[in-house]
Amino acid sequence: VLWQREWLQGEVLKTQLEYWQKQLKGLNQVTEILTDYPRPPVQTLRGRALRTLIPAPLTRQLRAFSQTDKATLFMVLLTGLKVLLSRYTNQEDVVVGSSVANRRLPESEGLIGMIVNNVALRTDLSGQPTFREAIARVRQTALEAYDHQDIPFERIVGAMQPERDLSRNPFFQIIFSFHDAPVPVLDLPDVQGEITYHQNDSAKFDLNVLVVPSGERQGPDELLIVWEYNRDLFTAETITRLAARFERLLS
Repeated sequence: VLWQREWLQGEVLKTQLEYWQKQLKGLNQVTEILTDYPRPPVQTLRGRALRTLIPAPLTRQLRAFSQTDKATLFMVLLTGLKVLLSRYTNQEDVVVGSSVANRRLPESEGLIGMIVNNVALRTDLSGQPTFREAIARVRQTALEAYDHQDIPFERIVGAMQPERDLSRNPFFQIIFSFHDAPVPVLDLPDVQGEITYHQNDSAKFDLNVLVVPSGERQGPDELLIVWEYNRDLFTAETITRLAARFERLLS
């Protein structure tokens, strides 16, 4: 913490902050899906989660497709989500949040604790771009964001002073995260461990889309998508349809 405070000032802070001020300037309409229920005046954070699988053949096709387009699987999936959100919201200026590990330096890799930072990925989808053109725009947005990911998100909010609303998060209501690391195996003497997923009935955003490897049991190439949503805004049927359309769009 002391290192970050001493480093993130002066010209370094100015460069990082100026990028985000330019990137988020004029963001008047936040990307959010039409809700099934009226939005409460204060966020309730009451959630549910739907889990779906991207089958192994489709996952392999998407990986191959991403390589031919000089992109990552994360960028291809994020493009798919942004295109879908653009159709859902009838907006061409699409903003989705994403989490970064915040461990770019070797000295930070072994630190114990939650030091994740959020970045706002804003993409212009105007002009009816092809999917490959949309990927190129998302890739550019992501790479630039990664170059300026070190400033804490709350510093950006504090500097830009967006209009605050207790019913919404600043800048984005939808977040997308992608964990492409193998599911860890707990290996202890005389103990066999297994990862299980527990529903904590919370929702940190309107919609939080998390993609992780499904694990050996379902097949190493399958991807598990967790659709965590605010149940005071959406019905389970709405999120189920959204998930099905996302897979169909990727196909």
